Amino acid sequence: MHSPNSFREQNTLKKKIKEDNTNSLPERILNDIKDAFDYFDEDKAGYVSISHLKAILQYVGGGRLSRRELEAYISSMLGTPLRAKLSDVQEVANRIWHDSRESEFKELLKVFDRRDKGETTIEEMKNILQSRIVVPVTEEDMEEMMDLMGVDSETPISSGDLAKLESLLSG
Repeated sequence: MHSPNSFREQNTLKKKIKEDNTNSLPERILNDIKDAFDYFDEDKAGYVSISHLKAILQYVGGGRLSRRELEAYISSMLGTPLRAKLSDVQEVANRIWHDSRESEFKELLKVFDRRDKGETTIEEMKNILQSRIVVPVTEEDMEEMMDLMGVDSETPISSGDLAKLESLLSG
């Protein structure tokens, strides 16, 4: 396979890599979960208590989840366990992570969604960006954003598209 030469080829490759990893937690979060699990699994039996599971999940949720919300995630995915193994912790953490990210991008979309339709356009994004930042936003910048999101100038942009853009730009 040849190395990507054009900007478009590089973006296509980035998109493919990101699409393959969209359902997994970031590596740093996975490492933190594993470290916390190992810390709480003092007898090295491969399990943590439910109170320790909640502590780990609270970290993943950024401290924003109530006790009831944590319990709802656990019961909906694991039932009513007395203890949890690492794969259980990772599974519930993955759901919490993605749910919280989805919520964040819905809030971000509201910045660009002037008509409160649940979507925006590339033109509305450009207008908001140009009015709120000092650095000018060029047509080339907007074309790059469209390319990364996989949309054209006529495609409505959703919170999922913004999440895809952020994921590609931060990767």
